[in-house]
Amino acid sequence: MGLKVNRPILKTIFIVISRDERLNHKKKAFLSEYKTINSLNYAGSSDPKQVLSIYFPKKEVDKGITIIDVHGGAYVTGGIGTNMPYLKYLVEHGYTVINIDYRLIKVRNDTTIKDQIMDTCLAMNYIYDHYKEWGVPSSFSLLGDSSGSHLTLLYSEILHSNEKLNYLVDDLELKPMEIKSMVMSSPCTDYKLLYDDGMRLITKRAVYLVFPPKKISKEDVIKYSAFQRLEEGYPLPIIFTSSKKDFINDQSVELNSKLNELNIPHEYIYADENSFKIGHIYNQNIKDGNPIREEANQKIMEFIDAHK
Repeated sequence: MGLKVNRPILKTIFIVISRDERLNHKKKAFLSEYKTINSLNYAGSSDPKQVLSIYFPKKEVDKGITIIDVHGGAYVTGGIGTNMPYLKYLVEHGYTVINIDYRLIKVRNDTTIKDQIMDTCLAMNYIYDHYKEWGVPSSFSLLGDSSGSHLTLLYSEILHSNEKLNYLVDDLELKPMEIKSMVMSSPCTDYKLLYDDGMRLITKRAVYLVFPPKKISKEDVIKYSAFQRLEEGYPLPIIFTSSKKDFINDQSVELNSKLNELNIPHEYIYADENSFKIGHIYNQNIKDGNPIREEANQKIMEFIDAHK
């Protein structure tokens, strides 16, 4: 029996989440009026995906805060231009933004989830080594959306584990970054939940691309889940968004419950709106100035400012 592909769901995953990378050059033009440092390779390699870029606000609105962004895209798509409109929005509001790209899981490459976690950690180490020479403010907030939120959350857990979790990144020594807060849009933090629900969410074909049996076992799925690593005493305050129409809203519900159980300070912004426009990572789709998005972003910026 042939494999039946749920095309509407795939369209949501591969188009709505990550946008089309062919438009990257147009998105980069949005920031042409700002000081930028582009395409720094953080891994000492020639890989065009292992890069980061930096965008500086105008001096008159500079808040002295740096937001480090890791894009989403279901682990298989997205790039340095994926979140550009939202990053421009943040720069306009006075934040310095560091935009991290990372290797993607593809049919014809050997990249795994573990490689993406490693890329995130390497990028953070590189930022620690160079932020002073770039003139970047040392008050850091982590921002991730969807799959990107998983990478940032797990990085922060490894960072604050006193090297107990360094085995997840082959004993890479993490530099002592002082992160002040965590921001997540429609977070995907539990690989096990995604693995178990994958048939419903993104079809068997897509699940096997992200979790191929020959590359990663179910034990690995649990091992590399940020949700499984959350413990009482996690030091960063967290703010995150989801909505009624978010197709992985169950991840946010689960995360909110666990944060409450562990007494970890957090805010959960839930948009109870039955509209496709208020769906996955809705706060980053800011073109139409929807008041629900504006309210969510205002709360996020107030949260970041309060934990400077």
